[in-house]
Amino acid sequence: MSAHADSEPVSPGAEMQWKRSGEFLDLVYRGSPVISICALEDGTVSIRTRAYSQGPTVTRHMATEAGALSYADAWLLKWRGQAKSEIDNAILSVQRQKESAAAARAEYPDLDPATFTKRRRRR
Repeated sequence: MSAHADSEPVSPGAEMQWKRSGEFLDLVYRGSPVISICALEDGTVSIRTRAYSQGPTVTRHMATEAGALSYADAWLLKWRGQAKSEIDNAILSVQRQKESAAAARAEYPDLDPATFTKRRRRR
């Protein structure tokens, strides 16, 4: 990316962390990327933010990584709460589905697996 390529920016909170891998710099919350910054071949950077209920993913092009990080800070001021709650709700939904599936399996007794015998072919 730019001169900051070997360092990661300061994370906006303990629960959100910046992770750099190759040309990508991602802001990750509970394993889900919230903001992704990528260096492009022409020297500019692309910043992609999650739009949630506002529509599709939004991608913007900036001249420098510092400009993209400035945009990311502004985006976080407006959308951080909604971004965190959407990810938390998705994780909670998956946990509840797993719990209900486990409860449904608990209602059935342990059965021996079916043993299949080879059947002769009819001619």
